[in-house]
Amino acid sequence: MKKVVCLLLALVMLLGLVACTNSTAPATEKTETTTTEETKTEETKTEEAAPAEETEASTEETGNVHIGIVTGSVSQSEDDRRGAEAFQAMYGEEMVKLAIYPDNFTEELETTIQTIVNLSDDPDMKAIIVNQGVPGTTEAFRQIKERRPDIICIAGEAHEDLPEIGSAADLVCNNDFVARGYLIIRTAHELGCDTFVHISFPRHLAYETMSRRIAVMKAACEEFGMSFEMEKYFKNFQMPEPIKAERILELNVDHPAVKAMAAAMATDRDKAALYAKILYDQANLIAGLPLEDPSAYTDMVAQLMQ
Repeated sequence: MKKVVCLLLALVMLLGLVACTNSTAPATEKTETTTTEETKTEETKTEEAAPAEETEASTEETGNVHIGIVTGSVSQSEDDRRGAEAFQAMYGEEMVKLAIYPDNFTEELETTIQTIVNLSDDPDMKAIIVNQGVPGTTEAFRQIKERRPDIICIAGEAHEDLPEIGSAADLVCNNDFVARGYLIIRTAHELGCDTFVHISFPRHLAYETMSRRIAVMKAACEEFGMSFEMEKYFKNFQMPEPIKAERILELNVDHPAVKAMAAAMATDRDKAALYAKILYDQANLIAGLPLEDPSAYTDMVAQLMQ
């Protein structure tokens, strides 16, 4: 269209020049040469402008890319939420869509999953980021991939087992929680601490990475001559609610006692249950925690000796 307009303008200019000049041949040839050069110049400018128009069209198409970010509320994880809001402020509300999973996400698992999946209803949605990757993120990502395999799914600070969420997410970003267990204790030692008190939530202590970090912390405390305390430290204080962590019992499958328990599973399940209770109480004693019923423990040991 621009070429046509340029040609028309050139034609108008040509007619005007012809009308203003003499009717001699040399003048006419000069005018035609000048007009032809001007026409070529206009055509060249038009052709150079064409790629720019294509670039603008591509930019408009790219502008339809939407990114979804799911975080906790300000009361649950303020840093995550403020970071998402800053990202939205930088790139605009039209491109960045925000959502919040429930504060009590472990009890409202279906709501958490649906909150994440709902972002995939947007036809322009190209990436969904969940930070932190709370329980339910894996299932949400699987549902999203079934309906929209083109969407990139990213989890930050995954609460679920890494192999599990890694099977559904395109990218999982986590801090090295296990290595931090040693670094935290070493830093505390360098600051002159002789006792390290670990305070956490039962839900967090149920995570495999947290369990491993606590084991590393205990070993590091022994290395630096420090005392490691957790819930038993709080038994000396009048707490509004008793602090009690969920247990993760890690067994050495090569230990004779564990092998005996495994063998009893096939022949005498009652005896196997007795083994399991004794091993659990022994793990509490090794951890420096009191038994809920010491008398019952001694009875079980005596029963096993019969």
